[in-house]
Order: sequence, then structure tokens, then C-alpha cells
Amino acid sequence: VDKDGNFVASSIYEYANDFSEGMALVRKDGKYGFINTKGKEIIPCTFDDANSFAEGYAAVSRNGQWGFVDKEGKEVVSCSYDGAASFSDGFAAVKINGRIGFIDKEGNMVIPCSFIAVHSFNKGLAKVESRGYQGLIDKQGILVTSCIYDDIYTSDLDHGKTIRAIKNKKWGFLNENGKEIIPCKYEDFRIDGELIVVYINKKWGLFDQNGKEIIPCKYKSLAYSKEEKMIVAKVEDKYGFIDMQGNTIIPFN
Repeated sequence: VDKDGNFVASSIYEYANDFSEGMALVRKDGKYGFINTKGKEIIPCTFDDANSFAEGYAAVSRNGQWGFVDKEGKEVVSCSYDGAASFSDGFAAVKINGRIGFIDKEGNMVIPCSFIAVHSFNKGLAKVESRGYQGLIDKQGILVTSCIYDDIYTSDLDHGKTIRAIKNKKWGFLNENGKEIIPCKYEDFRIDGELIVVYINKKWGLFDQNGKEIIPCKYKSLAYSKEEKMIVAKVEDKYGFIDMQGNTIIPFN
């Protein structure tokens, strides 16, 4: 059905996924294809498996091998890979003989299949895994962040310019180039607008999104007042106000 509740595809399909980029993945007689928003089968159900469209292409499988089709059903990347993920940030992960690399939209192998596990590219970076730890590569395949982290949250780049990272169960932050700008030593944190509030040894401190320490971890609590552009801080049972340079504006009392 469409957003108004009208049927756009008949019941001849055993399965129908949500629409993505104006196309929906469907299955008929055990084979996969695609319909448009009017219910017309644009790409015949001839594939053994398939993913939804992303960035104009869909990964499809035939006889155990994966490739990509465009919205006219043209096989733009031949089904010659052992596995394939959807395109993201212009690149798609593909697998050959148990190793994973990346191709571009012309089907060129831009990063050789040398990784055991990868994640999709986002804003020019992709997570890779080695010996159970995570790092980051750029679009040249260069390891810009060593595989020393328990987890890296590259999805953070969708709404900011810092990336959360965990190492030895402690929190830290990387910048958009994969450089660690806030060390992984904090027990907790919270994002307060453009500020990063961190917690260690029962005390709170403050960084900006460039990794500059504004306030060291010495306060029982911190709260940013956006209107006043000041920070309310607590020491013992006393409250005071601190500016964005860490100077006390209103004494603690």
C-alpha cells in the first residue's frame, strides 16, 4: 500500500519491502525483483537475493554471486562477488574469498579486499575490524585510526563533527579525520549542545567539539545555560557560574 492506504502491488508477491528511492523489493516464486510506486514490476523477479536501493543502485545475487543493478534493471556491476553491501557515501563493500574491500559506482575496486570485517562509509570514513578491535580507514584505504578501540560510532558524523569511541570500557572522542581528540579515559559523558561534558572519579569536566578542555574534571555537577552562555557548576554544596574560558564569573556560595 502507499502512504494513503491504496494498494499499489497485487497479492502475487510473497514478500514486499518498504519503498526506498521510489522502488520496493519484492519476491515472487522465490525470486526477487523491484516494483515502482505504481506497483509496476520494473525489474523482473529473477534474482536469488537482493537489497533495497541506495544511492541509485541495488545489490543483487544470482547463483551465489553478487553485483549491482540500476533502476532500469541494468547490471552495472556484474554478479561476480561472494557478497556485497549497499552503497553508502559513494562506495560499496564487496567480498572475495572471505576478504572485504570497496568498489565505486563504476565498479572499480578502489580499496582491495583485504579486511575481515568492515562497515559502510560515512562522511569519508569506514570502520574496519582486526583481531576484535575497530579502527577507521579513509577512501584511499589508509588506516587513519588504528584498530585499538572496542567500538567507534561513525554514525555520530550525521549530526556533528566528533565520533564517540570506547577503549578498555572508557569513553573518548575522535574528530572527523579519525584523530583522538579527547582521550578514552572517561567513565561517562553527555552531549550538551556543542559541548561535551565528561565524568571521571565522581567529577565532571567540559570539552568543546574540537577537543579543547574548557573546564577540568573537578566539579560535582555542570550544566550549560545557552541563553546566558555560562556554565552552572557545583563544588561540594555550593553553586557558581563559569564562562566558556573556564573563568569564575559568579563566585561559589
